[in-house]
Amino acid sequence: MARVPLRSLLSLRSPLSRTLPLCTGLLVAAACVHATSPSSSSSAAAAAQAPRPVVYYDARSISFSELTAARGTTVYELLRTLRPEFLRPRYPSLDSPGGHLPAVYVDNAYEGEVEMLHSVPSTAITRIRFLTPVEAGQRFGTTHDHRGGVILVQTGRRM
Repeated sequence: MARVPLRSLLSLRSPLSRTLPLCTGLLVAAACVHATSPSSSSSAAAAAQAPRPVVYYDARSISFSELTAARGTTVYELLRTLRPEFLRPRYPSLDSPGGHLPAVYVDNAYEGEVEMLHSVPSTAITRIRFLTPVEAGQRFGTTHDHRGGVILVQTGRRM
């Protein structure tokens, strides 16, 4: 078996076999640089993965911004959508085992029971709050039945 010098074997390889390792190394380096550099697509992905701010809302109050974002032509429809628990009977007693419905006050004036909210247009409302029976008694006295709490509707007009 004849010995062939190593230098002659290297010269027999094709030009592609000599440049392939170099090209592979350059491609890997370019991929690493691209993966670590900020771009519009990667920054959009990072923004999508960023933690969103926590939005707190008061469970017993509906703000003007919530009211304007909601759909409904009457206050009753808004409450049914945003806070249905406002409309439910609560605090059962011996004379009302099913519970008591909340009283309704519009601009601090007694208007009646929950059913009257069907006649109040939602466009005039700036805020809605629910008061517990204790809060309602402290604020409005004992003139009306507040055992189911109070739905306090505030409009834009001055009181």
